[in-house]
Amino acid sequence: MKLSVSLSDRSGEQLHQLLVEHNSNASAIVESALRTFATIPSANRERAVRETHASKKTLTRSGWRSTFWTVLAEELDAVDFAHGASQYSMAGRRHCGFDVVFLFDNIHDPEAGPLIVDVHTGTPWNDQTRHIGYRWTYQQEDSVFAAARAIAGWIREHEHEISSPSTAQTA
Repeated sequence: MKLSVSLSDRSGEQLHQLLVEHNSNASAIVESALRTFATIPSANRERAVRETHASKKTLTRSGWRSTFWTVLAEELDAVDFAHGASQYSMAGRRHCGFDVVFLFDNIHDPEAGPLIVDVHTGTPWNDQTRHIGYRWTYQQEDSVFAAARAIAGWIREHEHEISSPSTAQTA
């Protein structure tokens, strides 16, 4: 069977590296990948396909932010309150007692510069509240899925450090 497909530049580069590494042709590499893909659990295949579709849609900054919120909520077993509502892509979210917000690199041109995600102890605060946080900087070309997973991992790793009855809320 003859089939034509379109690959992203990144996937095309990976395919080229594999062709060189294995001294093979594209058909053999793709068939091997498909056989391996078929052996992973269905839920994992669905997730991979969904991520591939979504990554092709995240070419805009607002698309990157919207996808980030969806993936972050999934990673933290939560629901994004604004799922699918791109007008709220700059609105902060509360997860596990942390406030997660996007910051502007340049307030005069919010669509320029890197995508900055800031995570910090959420309010309300009291005398026993431990204030911790971290800031990540991404470029629009960076994987939104890897970004959301890294931040969700940091939140899970640190949520016990701030949990108290007044701060242990999940949005």
